[in-house]
Amino acid sequence: MSRYSLWNTPRSSGWEQRAFHEKAFSFKDMARWDAKWHTLSPGARLAYLRDVKVPQRVPSPHQKRPSVKADRFAASVLKELLAAGFVELGDSGSTGPRDRVFAVVAASDFATRVRALHRHHLLRGDLPSLLENYVRYCFYPMVADELDSVLRHAGLQESLNLDETLRLYVVGHRWPGWVARSLKDPAAERIVELLRDANGPVRRAELEKKLPDIAADKLQAALGSLITHLAVFEDLDPETFELVVGFLPSVRASMAAALLPRERPPLVVSENLQTIGPEGSIIVDDLRAFLLEVVAEPPRLRQDDQIFQNDLDRFLEALGELPSSLMHALGLTQEKRLNQAQDWAQGLALVGKRIQPKRRQLEISPRGSQWLSSSLKEQYSQVYDFLRPVPSDRGGFDPRTTYISSIDWVYGGRESDYRFLGANVTSIKTRPDRTVRYWDAKSKDHEALRESIHRSFAALPLGVFHSMESVLDHLVFEQYNPLLQGLAHERVAVFEHGRPVPPLVERREQAARALLTDLIRKRLIPLGCVQAAIDADGNLCIARHRRLGVYFGHEDNATETAGQAATQTRVVVQPDFSIIIIGLNPAPAAELISFCEREKHVGHGAMTLRLTRESVVKAVAYGMKPAEIVDRLRRLATNEVPANVLRQVSDWCGWVRRAHASPVMIVRCPDSETADRIMAVMKRQAERVTETIVAINQLRLTTAERNKLRDQGILIEGKEIQYFQV
Repeated sequence: MSRYSLWNTPRSSGWEQRAFHEKAFSFKDMARWDAKWHTLSPGARLAYLRDVKVPQRVPSPHQKRPSVKADRFAASVLKELLAAGFVELGDSGSTGPRDRVFAVVAASDFATRVRALHRHHLLRGDLPSLLENYVRYCFYPMVADELDSVLRHAGLQESLNLDETLRLYVVGHRWPGWVARSLKDPAAERIVELLRDANGPVRRAELEKKLPDIAADKLQAALGSLITHLAVFEDLDPETFELVVGFLPSVRASMAAALLPRERPPLVVSENLQTIGPEGSIIVDDLRAFLLEVVAEPPRLRQDDQIFQNDLDRFLEALGELPSSLMHALGLTQEKRLNQAQDWAQGLALVGKRIQPKRRQLEISPRGSQWLSSSLKEQYSQVYDFLRPVPSDRGGFDPRTTYISSIDWVYGGRESDYRFLGANVTSIKTRPDRTVRYWDAKSKDHEALRESIHRSFAALPLGVFHSMESVLDHLVFEQYNPLLQGLAHERVAVFEHGRPVPPLVERREQAARALLTDLIRKRLIPLGCVQAAIDADGNLCIARHRRLGVYFGHEDNATETAGQAATQTRVVVQPDFSIIIIGLNPAPAAELISFCEREKHVGHGAMTLRLTRESVVKAVAYGMKPAEIVDRLRRLATNEVPANVLRQVSDWCGWVRRAHASPVMIVRCPDSETADRIMAVMKRQAERVTETIVAINQLRLTTAERNKLRDQGILIEGKEIQYFQV
């Protein structure tokens, strides 16, 4: 810590230089107080922790020392604390009795230390870990540099922040050994070995007895270095409150697990499923529903190209219902689904903007109409093909690439396959003697990683639900880790967010787990490659679908069969003017929605439309011929269209009338004789509205016509020219 403040001015005269591990308290003269602490009884230790008030490290000049009444302590406890020198008696005023207990100022650092240990209980496996809180309370930020030096000494060239180092390494079984070797102190290695063989925390006072061949000062120095580098931790015994040292519970558990032979975790079949998600793709289904609403009535757009609030409700209602538990597990809301569908529609150029004076609206494009009328297999294929291209080896930004905010990473480049995987993880084949950087990734490396991931998922049984956690545990296990591509750790360089992942089994498994988690949640489930479900315990479960191979670029004959079956969609037109569409082929709905209203979704693969006068009139207004409406009903219906439906639809179409509008000028005459003279001059270019009002086609009122009117004694006057539409 610098002796200068933030403003480059010297600190106060009472300031002292402290090491990186002395943020909360100083270790100066701590051994003497440790010895005194071990002489106390458990009751006296508890009273000191709970009842004695410790003064601030730097009290204000006019602040009184905190104290408590002496009668708060048992006589024997107070006697112990006084004899050990932890407290002293005094009075609250200048002449009062000495009935107040004050903490000894010289023991303030020791008191702060033991209370911090008692508060954070780092060696208690039955309580939540407060490691991060403890480190931030007791250590200055430069502790991260000390931990980085340990990693570099272990051969790991990683640039991590403090939280990442704590989460990835300090809580692991390798950390104590790495620290001991980096200290290059045999005594430190002996302490680590002793604590590793112990069944639990060891009393600090017993270390000298257990290691008698090491000098006391060297032993304490080595132990202090291990503690300051977070390899060994102090705590208070929960019963006696005596100082103990040991490894973190997570480190001890990891050490025990490392000694046992590892077996690949089995796949756990989920039997008690509470909610089962749709078999199809959420993205494709939402995109189809969005486009159908655009076809039914093009929505108006704001200046930021977002849909006006008046149209949002019908678009939100058009989205198929998903179980709330599944939406929560995937982090989805109805608004997010709608924004995602609009992003996809614009990214695939299925819609376009029509900009008119004072009006902007979203309309279906010819490509969008073609997509809607295509088969289910073709719709999935276009979506998958958009994500499947491998990043180019040429590097740089390709201006032809369409950016979709809901799926793309803004900083993605050729070194990242984020668009396809949903995660910024790269695996590159290499040699042990070669240094590889993340920007060395080529298209062949991305293809190899995709193929490795596909092999992992292809091993899952088709249509069988397993808990997602068991799938991840099973797929990332040791040599089955898809990031390794079947090679040894030294033959593969792995990068996560551009940072190298060291060739350690647990680190590579963590990286693979993060990759597969993002891939499943962001790509495979939304795209219908795996089917999702929620079990009775609220856990996410997945089952492999045949479309998984299609997404990874593998043909599946079963998919063709499913696509052929989907074309057998039934369209039933009922006498009550409802149209029920049963089947997976979206083409009939795309043709009927133009002159029908969407009523509701009966379920997956079913939709109900309704013929109304408003929907038919709207279709005719947009240019659809009455004969075309009747022809579509007859062509798409699998039953005979009821006669009353055909008759009523024809009547609705015939009820529509078209009126011609043109700008005219209103001429108000003083009498009917003047109006007669105007009609005689203008003839067919004028229309008699009333006895004294004549409407003249403004475009036909030329200078020559005005001269003719003047010859007849008619002068057209008035500053304002009034128009109306006829």
